[in-house]
Amino acid sequence: MEDLFEDDNLEDNRGDFSVRVMRRGADLSIYDDVWDKVYVIGEESEIDFSVWNSGLEEAEDVVVSLYSVEREWIENSDGEYEERMNKTFIRSKDLDDIEVNEAIEESIAYTPTSRHNDLLLVVEANNEVWPGNNERDFSISAITQDADL
Repeated sequence: MEDLFEDDNLEDNRGDFSVRVMRRGADLSIYDDVWDKVYVIGEESEIDFSVWNSGLEEAEDVVVSLYSVEREWIENSDGEYEERMNKTFIRSKDLDDIEVNEAIEESIAYTPTSRHNDLLLVVEANNEVWPGNNERDFSISAITQDADL
C-alpha cells in the first residue's frame, strides 16, 4: 500500500496531555447560598451552604465552622500590600458522612450584628486530602429591625 502522506518536518510531531493524580481520601469543597435571603440585624437566621465530595473516598467526621472576618491590608517588606483576614469563631456544626461525588445542602445558624457582615465557612473531614478548597469567604447584608429612612 502506498503512503498517502509524507512528513517533511519531524520536529513538530508531538502531542501533549495532562494527568490528574489524586490521593486516596475525601476532597471537600464548600459553596454558600445566601443571595436570595433577607437577614435582619439581631435576629437569628440560617446561612445555607452546600458541601461536595469530589475525592476518592467517603468523607468522614465532617465539621463545618462559621467565622466572622475582618479584613485589613498590610504592607510587607517589599512595599506591596497583602490582605490579612482576622477571623473570629462563631460556631460549628457536625455533618453526616459524605459519599464520593455526593453534594449535601445544609445550613448553620447566624445572627447578623451589622448591616455588612463578612463571613467565612470552613469544612473539614478527618480524611481530607486537599484542604486548599475547604474555605468560602462571602458577605451578607442585613436590614435593621426598625424603619430605615
